[in-house]
Amino acid sequence: MSASDRELIEACREGRDAPFEELVDRYKMKAYSLAYFLVGNAADALDISQEAFIKIYRNLHRFRGKSGFGTWLHRITYNLCMDFLRLRKRRASLSYRDEIGKPGEEPAIESSGKSNPLKGLVKKETREMVRGAIDRLPAKLKSVLVLREIEDLSYGEIAGIVGCSTGTVMSRLHHARKRLGKILKTVVKGQHL
Repeated sequence: MSASDRELIEACREGRDAPFEELVDRYKMKAYSLAYFLVGNAADALDISQEAFIKIYRNLHRFRGKSGFGTWLHRITYNLCMDFLRLRKRRASLSYRDEIGKPGEEPAIESSGKSNPLKGLVKKETREMVRGAIDRLPAKLKSVLVLREIEDLSYGEIAGIVGCSTGTVMSRLHHARKRLGKILKTVVKGQHL
């Protein structure tokens, strides 16, 4: 029987490291996936997700359990991503060269195990098209879309992570979906010309 997050946190507070390693194993792909979809670069996403766990380890004594550990991790990862994007935007305005993330290694996507190269290629191209469209969204819209549609968080959890009301989350999500649809239509039309 696996220990609960709360039990692992308590064990960490007692000075044991193994329970923290278990928390990292349990949540590392969630942190990486969120960071990847927000910053668009595999190496940066890995750095951010590792930084999130370091920050959590140093501040474990502050965790009160008002929300779940996963929500706390998402909030920290989200904040680190927003800081990274602000810094990248500042650097881009000072430089001739824009280092917008080049998609590297994407988070793992489960497959049926049957190999169909053409189907795989179409899926990859579709994923890249959607990924590119998501990248064109403003950060506030992009973050709620990723947290809801990719991380599958509730409106309340998203509100806690991004620091706004549930109504604002719902409004941003509506606008994100609408804008994403327009971007995708433009991209698809451009491919068929």
